[in-house]
This record gives sequence, C-alpha cells and structure tokens, in this order.
Amino acid sequence: CSMAAGDAPQCSAVSSTHLPLLVELYTSQGCSSCPPADRWLTQRVRSDGDAVNWLAFHVDYWDDLGWPDRFASAQYTERQRKRVGAHGDTTVYTPQVMVGEKVRTQWHNNASFSRVLADARTPASVGLALSLHREVNTLELRLGAARVEGRASAPATVWLAETVDGQVTDVRSGENGGVRLRHDRVVRKLW
Repeated sequence: CSMAAGDAPQCSAVSSTHLPLLVELYTSQGCSSCPPADRWLTQRVRSDGDAVNWLAFHVDYWDDLGWPDRFASAQYTERQRKRVGAHGDTTVYTPQVMVGEKVRTQWHNNASFSRVLADARTPASVGLALSLHREVNTLELRLGAARVEGRASAPATVWLAETVDGQVTDVRSGENGGVRLRHDRVVRKLW
C-alpha cells in the first residue's frame, strides 16, 4: 500500500496467495561501487512495479571517508549486520542486495536476478489486509491477518517503511566527488 503526499487520504491492500517479495539494497553515497546499484534499483522499480517491495537502506559506515550520506542511518547498518549475522556470516559490504532470506545475491545480470525473484516466490501461510488512513498530522495503520487454509503459520513481525523516490544529491567530496546521484525507494524511517 503506497501513499504519496498528494494522494487520497486512504488506501488499502490485500495480500496475494504468495509472500510478497522483499528486495533490500544496502548502499551509500560515499561508495564508488554503489551508483550502478542505485541505477539498477531504479530500473527494476520501473520494470517490476508493485510486484516487488524495493527498499534502499543507506548505511553509515562510509560517512567518515569523505562524504556523509544524508540518508545514512546507524539503524540500517545494524539491520544489515543482523541480517548477515543471522546467516552465520560476518561480512557486510556495499552495494549488497538481499532477496528475502538470501543475504548474498548477484544482481548484475537482470535475467539471473529475475530467476532469483522467481525462486523466492513461496506460498503465504497468512493472508493480510492492510489499510492506511491519513489525517492532518497522523497516519493510522490497520492490519488484519488470517491463516490460509491448509498452511501452517509461524510467528511474524510487521515492519513499516517510509520511503522516498527521486532524491538527487550533488556529491562534493569522497569517492563520488563531482557526481550527481539519484536515489529511489530510500528508506527514511523504519518502524
């Protein structure tokens, strides 16, 4: 469910029979290897639309190396470390693309990545209904869940991410000094 600033004050969505795909890009404006990944994410968002949940987490461990990323957060760095650690690994890097539970995904080849997405589609054990209602200074979220017949369900955690698209930054120093960067699906808040 997505609400832009000028949208109607309400939206709703119902989940499909398969788990929604989540793709996380860990990136930084201070990393010279990240701009191609940021462009890739923008292209994939345009081609895959709402079929995939795309999130760009800007990490802060590059901030001391010449350019502080205005979107970076220690919370996102910690999320990356925890996700990698949960799979018995200790190496975090940028750009790092994660699909669902996979913390190491080759994203450079679109055909290969499309196969990764196809392989990640699994039946949902819970059906969800979500509605958002916006008032002047508040946002109300209602979430309902129902077990899908014949499927075992497990405990779940609900995350709410606020993202922005079309962000442009003129980097003045560091590895990307002199480059204009564009970012989409930038996570600004995560609850």
